[in-house]
Amino acid sequence: MPAAPPVLLSDRQTEVLKWAAAGKSRGVTADIMNISEAAVDDHFRRIFKKLNCNDKVVAVLRAMSSGIIHL
Repeated sequence: MPAAPPVLLSDRQTEVLKWAAAGKSRGVTADIMNISEAAVDDHFRRIFKKLNCNDKVVAVLRAMSSGIIHL
């Protein structure tokens, strides 16, 4: 069976995941990235779709196991 294609996240989506992995709330993430909380939520919706999940913890774990983010 062929391997699944790699998941491609935008730089901003990857940054949102890194802040989530560091334990930052969406409000703090928004402040750090100088974007709105709604934009953080939108990034997470797109991340969840790409990583086939609906939870931030699962998204972070999948991103780490896929080598998308590192702690």
